[in-house]
Amino acid sequence: MIIWGITDMNYQINDYYPNYFPHNDSYLQTISIATVETFGYIFASVLFEVFKSKPTIKSYVLTFTIALAGAFWMIFNDSETHPYSDLVSNYIIKFGIAAVF
Repeated sequence: MIIWGITDMNYQINDYYPNYFPHNDSYLQTISIATVETFGYIFASVLFEVFKSKPTIKSYVLTFTIALAGAFWMIFNDSETHPYSDLVSNYIIKFGIAAVF
């Protein structure tokens, strides 16, 4: 239950994360977030069908690992050298957390 609460809190924090699109295009950001999360939900449903024994636990661990990898990438990247790396890592986190849900 604690891990689920942490996941939900991270999703809410990440939902209000700053906009990384050029010229602060919030419309494009909203469309891309919806697309990334839709693919996350589809990926999770496919994983649920692929894992026949204990699909919930295996799917949760794999998708949470994807979100965690994106979080580590966001923490340790150099956004001055690679300006879009924060945007990509943010969407990896969104994909993983959407799949967790």
